[in-house]
Amino acid sequence: MNTPQNLSQKNSQRIHHQLVAILFVGFLTACSNSKTNPILTNQPSNM
Repeated sequence: MNTPQNLSQKNSQRIHHQLVAILFVGFLTACSNSKTNPILTNQPSNM
């Protein structure tokens, strides 16, 4: 049963997964950049 409500729900789930993937990739690139960047790695981590 592909009612318009079901289709919109699937589309919103797909968009949500794309956002999560984009955030995850951005987080990974930020981590790798901080490891290769001496300015960031030399700072004491007071997080």
